[in-house]
Amino acid sequence: MDRETLVSKVDPRIFGIGDATDLPVSKSGSAAHFEAKVVAERIAATVRDEAIDGKNARYDGHVMCFLETGYEQASQLVFDYHHPPDPPKPSRVYHYEKIAFNQAYWYLVPKGLV
Repeated sequence: MDRETLVSKVDPRIFGIGDATDLPVSKSGSAAHFEAKVVAERIAATVRDEAIDGKNARYDGHVMCFLETGYEQASQLVFDYHHPPDPPKPSRVYHYEKIAFNQAYWYLVPKGLV
């Protein structure tokens, strides 16, 4: 896959996200979430026979995830192709943010609210 366009190098009619890519980022739901915006914009532009232009025209490798470290503590990883992870010190705040995020995600996303 092209790491910015998420288009197959073998066939330009094939797009990939998440585990279906060979990108140098984690195979996580967070990565797939940000990749999906790029693929959706590219598919829509292709169907409409329009130029691909917009804020989601390219994927920059953005990933955001929580890293549980134990004892009700976690850290947060935010990185992209140009900025490696630099996790802050683990804390209970990140642990509880992760719990709140998971609750909000599973309430909002399946209902199509986000």
